[in-house]
Amino acid sequence: MDSTFARYAMAGPGGARRRRGLAGLFALLLAASLLCATAAQAKPPPNPTNQQLKNARAAKTALAAEAGRIAGRIARTEGELQRLNGAAQVAEQKLALARQREEQAATAAAAAKSGVAAAQHKVEQGHKKFISYVQASYVGSATDGVAGALLTAPDPNALLEQTALHAYATGHQLDAIGQLNTATVAKSNAEAVARGALDRQKKASAAAKSAQQQVLAALAQVTSQKAILDAQLVDERKKLRAAQIKLTGYTNQRVAYRAWKKQQDAIAAAKAKRLRELQLAQQHAAGSSAPAPTGGSWTPAKAQEAVRRVMPFLGVPYSFAAGNRTGPTYGVSEPGAAWNDSNIRGFDCSGLTIYAWGPWLSMDHFAATQYTQVGSYHPSINNLLPGDFVFWSGDGTIGGIGHVAIYIGGGNVIQAPQSGDVIKITNVYSVEAGYYGATRPLT
Repeated sequence: MDSTFARYAMAGPGGARRRRGLAGLFALLLAASLLCATAAQAKPPPNPTNQQLKNARAAKTALAAEAGRIAGRIARTEGELQRLNGAAQVAEQKLALARQREEQAATAAAAAKSGVAAAQHKVEQGHKKFISYVQASYVGSATDGVAGALLTAPDPNALLEQTALHAYATGHQLDAIGQLNTATVAKSNAEAVARGALDRQKKASAAAKSAQQQVLAALAQVTSQKAILDAQLVDERKKLRAAQIKLTGYTNQRVAYRAWKKQQDAIAAAKAKRLRELQLAQQHAAGSSAPAPTGGSWTPAKAQEAVRRVMPFLGVPYSFAAGNRTGPTYGVSEPGAAWNDSNIRGFDCSGLTIYAWGPWLSMDHFAATQYTQVGSYHPSINNLLPGDFVFWSGDGTIGGIGHVAIYIGGGNVIQAPQSGDVIKITNVYSVEAGYYGATRPLT
């Protein structure tokens, strides 16, 4: 209470009436202030119904379940893709091996054909010499021919002996021609066998290529399915985020409403308290002047040399079915990523290993057979040494091995990954899924 009010409250005979008037004025002011405070908070924030909250939770749960279902299908599809990628690698390796053997069969067939031609040429030369000999012996002039000689010879017996010698020489030449014919027949038979082997190997190559195309077709189909599922999952997650935002909005509105309600209850309680205090103050002011209250043969040297041999090829392109003991070669073009590999000089995974250990080992151009072909000791992944072959399998079996790399130490391998990529160094745990094991060459 300020001094002016005190003076009015204490002054003269009319002080009591003035005190009662002032108390009424303060009561009106306090009531007005409380009403204004209440009015400022009169408009409540949005308060979603329980049904709205229930529906929002149900929608979020359903969308989360659908997203989980799609994610599960994607996981299964990824597993199938891993299997098919492994199968594609194996098919690629089998085709490379079939082509290698077809080339070998073609070389053998060509050599056999060349042998037949040479033998036939010798037979023809023998025939020509024989004909020339006969013509010279029997068709010559009267002094050279046998018939004329019999008529004019002073000693027919000597002439007959000479004729016998001619017959013997003729027979000898015929025997030689017969032997040449026999050799030609043998070489022809060998050439037929080689040609048959080549035909069979061509069929094997065609079958390997057909098998690879089937795997690639299945891989393309599953890849397409995964792309569709990925798009569905993205869409479903968008819907899920929208549902989550809606539920979060409702939840926040409910929290804000409850906070507002709590505040309104507190204001109402404060108003009631103030009104009670005002009533007491009015009662006190009516009877008192007191103011109102105011809150094997393996050696480290050989292994290091094998690693040293391949390191200069870092960055060289991968090329399907390429590489041999002498270095990089042109690859083979196939549908898909390897469409241009016949124009690319480089290595594939098993071609790189062939070159690395070429001075000491001869092996198939096929990762699956290299696992047992190059050595008998299979170290664990924690006991790898530089030069070791490291393998990955799409189905956990030797037959499923589709990739091989060379361990270089420090937890890393050098590898030729796939068409479109280059020879690179990769951590052994980051190459791909499906680690199978390792082999130490020459053990």
